Amino acid sequence: MVTMATVSNVKNGPRKESAKHNYVNSRLGGNAPVRKVGHYMKTASHLRPRTGREMGPNIPLMPIYPVVYPRLSAAAMQCQMRRELENYLAYLQYERNASPHTISSYRIDLTQFADYLRSKNLHLSQATSPGGHIILRGFLAELYERGLTKTSVARKIAAIRSFFEYGVRQGWATDNPGKIVSTPRLARHMPAFLSESETKRLLEIPMKNTSLGFRDRAILELFYGSGIRVAELTGINLEDINSDDRVICIRGKGRKERMVLFGRKAADRLSGYLSVRPTFPFAPGEPALFLSYHGTRITPRSVERLFKKYCKLAELRKTISPHSLRHSFATHLLGRGADLRVIQELLGHSSLATTEKYTHVNVTQILAIYQRSHPRA
Repeated sequence: MVTMATVSNVKNGPRKESAKHNYVNSRLGGNAPVRKVGHYMKTASHLRPRTGREMGPNIPLMPIYPVVYPRLSAAAMQCQMRRELENYLAYLQYERNASPHTISSYRIDLTQFADYLRSKNLHLSQATSPGGHIILRGFLAELYERGLTKTSVARKIAAIRSFFEYGVRQGWATDNPGKIVSTPRLARHMPAFLSESETKRLLEIPMKNTSLGFRDRAILELFYGSGIRVAELTGINLEDINSDDRVICIRGKGRKERMVLFGRKAADRLSGYLSVRPTFPFAPGEPALFLSYHGTRITPRSVERLFKKYCKLAELRKTISPHSLRHSFATHLLGRGADLRVIQELLGHSSLATTEKYTHVNVTQILAIYQRSHPRA
């Protein structure tokens, strides 16, 4: 809070100080020195542009006193940050309907920021003051020194910016300095995908003579046949599937629901898995569609492990992940003439700009359409 004391204006004669000026100076322990610096007035730790009234030759300057923050112990600062962080994460979960992955990532990012504040002996009120962008830039500089990628830094900026905006609405933050800190420009990477022949070879690898083989064949085929994400696949329940219409109710990012189609081959493999699903232990009481060998819901990490195993057996020398089947799904649809808006709906993208990255992949298809369609090609 900035405390100002006014000085009585005297056009001619010695400078006279008001009673309020004397009171404030006495409370601060003496006179607050003020000296001119160009068009600014300066005290020990504060600068402020001069107003038009203060630029007259005989008009005395107005003393500006530095901001005084309340003295908090290190334990109190840590307790305040932890309390506000937990309230914010609860807000994301129950009001914004954020996914567990988003909440976990934001918890990590904001905890790292809290550790940085504690290491610099700073508290939350300083970070959310009008000059808090300097603190935030120092945190980002430390992240770059540790070798973090621009993608990771951009996510941490987004987390802090959202946290501060929440604080402004709740009243414990006076400003959101994250608004004036720019996000690093991210490089556009071409998504990794498989060709149609590589995809076919991968989907035929799992064995048919075991219950896990039936499950894995259904997982891979459903990945490629619907284009869903790993977390969406592991979150499917038995009641979400309509086998007759070949439709699945998917809960995607932000817990938004959408209806996803899957093909005839995926339906056949899914039917084969459902016939052996009762053989999994503890399966009768588990609502999940895909089970682990323990009979519980399969985890995204388990899906990544089995995908890596089958890629090695298929002798695929590309660096790919389960998400690559989602990219392959979109790329193959686009290559066979599917409309970009249709692909956007199937993938569950909220913005068409996210789907447009697949137009940079199939350059051969674009050139073929140009040669076939343009009259001067």
